[in-house]
Amino acid sequence: MANVSPPEKPTDGFWNRLLGIVSGGLANIVELAGVVLRGEATLQQSIFFSMGVLAIMGVVLGVILAAFRGDPNFLLVIFGIMALVVVALMITATGAATGRHAEGGAPAAQTEERKKLEQELGRERAECVRLRKIVEGVMLTTSQIHAQISKQRRAPAVMYTERTLVIEADGTMRFIGRRTIKPVGSSMQMVDHGFSGDVALEHIEDLKVSVSSEVGRVVMLPAENKPSKKAVVFFFLPEIAADEERTYTYQWEWPRTWEPLIKNGIDSYSHTVHSATTVPLVRFVFKVHPSIPPVQLSNTGQGDGEVIKDLAPTDDHGYRQYGWQLTQVPSGTKIAIQLKGS
Repeated sequence: MANVSPPEKPTDGFWNRLLGIVSGGLANIVELAGVVLRGEATLQQSIFFSMGVLAIMGVVLGVILAAFRGDPNFLLVIFGIMALVVVALMITATGAATGRHAEGGAPAAQTEERKKLEQELGRERAECVRLRKIVEGVMLTTSQIHAQISKQRRAPAVMYTERTLVIEADGTMRFIGRRTIKPVGSSMQMVDHGFSGDVALEHIEDLKVSVSSEVGRVVMLPAENKPSKKAVVFFFLPEIAADEERTYTYQWEWPRTWEPLIKNGIDSYSHTVHSATTVPLVRFVFKVHPSIPPVQLSNTGQGDGEVIKDLAPTDDHGYRQYGWQLTQVPSGTKIAIQLKGS
């Protein structure tokens, strides 16, 4: 004979559902507690966790008060409070699940996207390191070639040199150099140029060095890259034949290197002449930003010289112009052109 279970009372289903809600709420609170302790909870999950904790505290408080008070009216109030607690647990159970699925999915997608971005950044960093090593290798090779050739070669004869220094309002210097050189005895293919400034620069490309020649092309390679000192090598293509004159122009800039002139009203520019023969003419032209007070020029180094008299007071951009020139300048002459507020 088959066993027949007694029919389920309507109240049994209610209490089972209520027990399921309460146990589900408690389970979600325990799960949320772990998420919160790990610091991985979203704002919504943190709110639901707080509600769940308050709900448990309400249940405990209701049980304690019910045990010590026998007043039926008071027990009714406690029952109402516990009913609200059950509703809170229902919200916690539903909200926690929603927080997992609705908000939990977003961080997962974001995490996956972040992993992809990190992998991409890692590849880019590796490529930057590789390129940096290549550049450093080129600089080392160029520096070694430069040092080796410098020991064996002779300086060319400088036929003419003019240096134009544009001084901006913040002390930044833009340099434009123009030289005519001639090899002595044999052809030559390279010359080196050094640059320096008071403000440290990390990369040689910050100087924005450029070069051009009236004949052929000029290739530039970095030779030295220290914070306050840089150097490059210019390779002439084709090479300069013996006794051939070649004129080239080069430019570069260095930030805030003339700040002493702006702050103290005095600063100077130094240059040492290197040439196989006496240089017929050496010229310095200073273009000073209109916001900087007028200055006077003098040579506090070697070689004397004089003010360039045929120079216009201002250029097309309103920069004040000052010039100094020297003639028949021997190699090794150390010139120091001082700019001093008048």
